[in-house]
Amino acid sequence: MKKVSWITILYISIIFSFGGIANAARDQDGFVSTDNTQARLVRLETKLQLKFDELEKALILARQLIEKDKEIATINLNNRLESMNEFRSQMNKAESTYATKDLVETRISELERLVYIGVGLVLAIQFFLILYINSRKNSNK
Repeated sequence: MKKVSWITILYISIIFSFGGIANAARDQDGFVSTDNTQARLVRLETKLQLKFDELEKALILARQLIEKDKEIATINLNNRLESMNEFRSQMNKAESTYATKDLVETRISELERLVYIGVGLVLAIQFFLILYINSRKNSNK
């Protein structure tokens, strides 16, 4: 017995579903001609096999394109992440040069102390100058 492929079974089911056997060529007695039917089945099987091969090639091509797109997307993502890491590194370097809050507050308090001392000295000098000028005026009279 000849082994029947799944494609042949599929073709036969297609032929039955579309009434192919009923429309097959009949001989003089009205019986279906098996030679013609067998030839039609072989042609249909060949056509379907070609279609399946085309679809399989298209599927393989689609999978290859998807893989290529996935590789490109991965490369793009890696480039973006690398750029982000470089930016983060630059920010960390810049941040290390910033003054801390405690240091700034300490320096500001030192400057305030110097300003108070400076203002105090100016006021003291001004006071003593006024006293000196007044004493000179009083001694000249």
